[in-house]
This record gives sequence, structure tokens and C-alpha cells, in this order.
Amino acid sequence: MTENKKNFIKKTILYDNHIRLGARMVNYSGFYMPLQYTSSLTEHMHVRNGAGIFDVSHMGKFILEGKHSEDLIQYLTTNDISKIRIGQAQYTCLINDKGGIIDDLVIYKISEKKFLLIVNAANIEKNKKWINDYIKKYEYNSIELIDTSLEYSLLAIQGPLSLFYTQKLTNISLNKISFYHFKIGEFLGIKNVLISRTGYTGSKGIEIYVSNENTKKIWNEILKIEKNKIIPCGIASRNSLRLEMGYRLYGQDLSEKITPIEANLSWIIKFEKKFIAKEILQRQKKEILDN
Repeated sequence: MTENKKNFIKKTILYDNHIRLGARMVNYSGFYMPLQYTSSLTEHMHVRNGAGIFDVSHMGKFILEGKHSEDLIQYLTTNDISKIRIGQAQYTCLINDKGGIIDDLVIYKISEKKFLLIVNAANIEKNKKWINDYIKKYEYNSIELIDTSLEYSLLAIQGPLSLFYTQKLTNISLNKISFYHFKIGEFLGIKNVLISRTGYTGSKGIEIYVSNENTKKIWNEILKIEKNKIIPCGIASRNSLRLEMGYRLYGQDLSEKITPIEANLSWIIKFEKKFIAKEILQRQKKEILDN
């Protein structure tokens, strides 16, 4: 009997590593993910006081490139992508024609015509369809959306000592990467690794975007850095860390029935540009101010 595709749970490239480390695995957004390795409190405190590493490879990773790629991003999202330079990232919302949040995401500007979009795992297919539908609708033949979600991994090393411990592994000056910026360089001799500072824990840290074939090498070498200096952490501590900082989580705080204004995300709405459902959000903002 063919397994029902809907019930198929994906694995990140580090699944076997998590099992060997004794992680308690759960189904999270359609992926087997480590909930915790020791206790969520231990992992939470280690990140706040030292450094921890998270496998967040379940996140969606799209490349959007082409002559009009920035124009499309401008129309489909609320923030103003024209305000960032190459090497910067931006937090924004992808919204529907009623102003509801399809997803919240981080966009990295690789070049003037190439962007990396990091989206929530549960929304990968929905986001892909929405963006591709608009590419077809406006006949943006020069734009291509490439889903690299299952070809690349994403590791987050977080905590006040994370940069100190990992600096020896890269030729990039980690302290020179400002918040919501990134650099592309070597990590453990692997070329073209994207390293960013857009962490979801509220602690200092870096994120590493790397091809699957090199992921285990990076994960294992980071865990070898002085015994227990950097510990593996699961999604339970990741969630408690983001809650402590007041960061939003799609599916709990955000949905297609909630607008960015209702979610207290007005700061990522730039009304000076044209975008989908702009008039709806303007009316909503006015009603709130009038009351």
C-alpha cells in the first residue's frame, strides 16, 4: 500500500545525529524535529548564558531571482525591500488580498536581482503557490522562484558566547556582522556559506545556511568545540526563548485571519509604497486611531 503523502513526515539531514544524541523527537510542521535533548530549561539557560546550537533546517528556503524580483516582493509584502542593501536582511509579512498574514518571513538581499526567502516550514507549499500565481498573473517571465528547502540546511548557534566559540571556524569576522546583516564566505573550509545575524532567540548568535552535503561536518565540529561549551538544543527551548522576547509564532500569534496591524506588527507596514491590500490596512489603522 502506498503511504499517504499527507501523513509522510520529513527528516532533516541531521535526523540520525539527533537520535544518537538522545533527542526526544516530535512531528513539528511536518518534520521530525528534536523537542529537547536534556531538559528545555537546561537548554534555555545554556543559550542565555553560554551558547547552544539548533537545527532549524525544517524552515523553507526559497531563491527568488530575476529582473523584476524586487518589484514582486514590494507588491506581495508589507515592508519596504528597497530600503535594504546587498548583505542586509529584512523581517516582513506576506499578505493575502484581505490583509491577512500568509506568512512572516526574513528576506536576504543577495544581489540586486536575487533574494533568499526564509519561510515557515508549515507554509512552504502555500507560499510557493501564492508567489508563483503572481509571477504568472503579471507575466513576470524574468522571475524564477526556486525552492531549495530540501537541498540546504539552516543551523542557528545562539547565545552570548556563540561568536567567540565559532570564530576560529571561519574567515569571516563574525563581530563585524551587524544585526540583520549577513556575509558569504568560508566556514570549516567550505566555500560560499551564508552566515547571518537574524536570530530568533533574542540572544547574540549566528545562523548558517549550507548545502546538505556539508551540514553534518559543521554540526559535528561545532559540538566538538570544548566539551559542552555549545550544546544541542531543541524546539522547546527555542520556543521558550522566543516567548521570553515576545517574538511572534505563525499558527499561534499569526494567521491568514489576522492582519499585521492586529498582530501589533504595524512597524513592518510601509504605507508609502504600493502593495496588496494596502487600502484595507490603511482603513484598519485609521479605525484603530479614531477609536
